[in-house]
Amino acid sequence: MLTVILFIVAIAVARYYLIKVKRNWIKVIKFATLNQWYSLEVDIDDKKYIHGDIFDTTEQGYKEILLGQREPESTIIIRPMKGRKYGDIVSTSSLDIICVSHQFISVLQENNITGWKTYDQIEVYDRKKQLVTNYKGLSITGRIGKIQLDKAKIRILPLFKEGLPERYTTYGLYPDESEWDGSDMCIISDSRMIVVNEKVYNAITEANLSHIEFIKIEEWEYPGLLKKNCSPFFGLK
Repeated sequence: MLTVILFIVAIAVARYYLIKVKRNWIKVIKFATLNQWYSLEVDIDDKKYIHGDIFDTTEQGYKEILLGQREPESTIIIRPMKGRKYGDIVSTSSLDIICVSHQFISVLQENNITGWKTYDQIEVYDRKKQLVTNYKGLSITGRIGKIQLDKAKIRILPLFKEGLPERYTTYGLYPDESEWDGSDMCIISDSRMIVVNEKVYNAITEANLSHIEFIKIEEWEYPGLLKKNCSPFFGLK
């Protein structure tokens, strides 16, 4: 009788640990395949789309506005600096001030995208100084951890001419997902860089919104040439 009881207890203990291990294994798999991240960008060199200049002498602390930590205290005026067509994102002379169209906002709302909010204290004007009423300011409230420099890769570039020093570029933008707050749109900690998950990528791509570019984080290349052993992400703060 004792042998039977011990056998039953042993089976129960084994079953408990098997279930626990299985759950942990599932968690590991889910974390490993958590997200495909994309950098959200605009091509400011595309002459077709409007790139705006900020006419505002009173506002300070634009980065706090981008991070959603506060709203502008006064209206930010945007006037076209170059381009002829208004896209669903209007980039500006400040990395921290982003204008988005009502269509852009609707896509985020309809797809229950998280990690963002808008503000009304912004006015976009055309070249005739007429107000374009289709835009609001965008703040990113989602957060993800710092760039993990040890995961970035260095690529040797072809030489312009024999005998010149080697040139390097760095690619691979990997934020620390252990510090991700779960939002679909995020600012990478200690930077101004916006990354979005596949949910956002699919929603915006399917809606065919304009003047928006996505780059997979593993393909993101730091703009500029570096010397060997140089930190690839200086200047992102």
